[in-house]
Amino acid sequence: RPPSPPPSPLPLPPPPRRPWSGRGTLPPHPDVTATSWVLHEQTNCWWGGHGAEEVDSPRGGDVPGVSTLPACKAACVSAASSGLSFCEGIVWAPHAGKCYRKTRISLGLCDFDPTYSLHLRS
Repeated sequence: RPPSPPPSPLPLPPPPRRPWSGRGTLPPHPDVTATSWVLHEQTNCWWGGHGAEEVDSPRGGDVPGVSTLPACKAACVSAASSGLSFCEGIVWAPHAGKCYRKTRISLGLCDFDPTYSLHLRS
């Protein structure tokens, strides 16, 4: 009887990802699908006791160059790697295509506003 073939080798784990150095080309676009989001429709949060602090400066400024909801979520996910505060969620103004990154969110202090929606990272 012939000998059995050797067992198949186990696949190698993927190589470790190196952190982006900040030099050269931009890092890959964050995978927004890897982050879960909880939608709170008709909700607006902002500084001064209204349920959130701003990630961006000046306060109340939208994220420049971002005009779609997926791009807004990606901008939130990538905020910390850009040296900004950790982004806990976004306030999205769909009719204006405006994105506002938020941190230190207290949902109970946010306001009802039919022109905005709050998307929290979970």
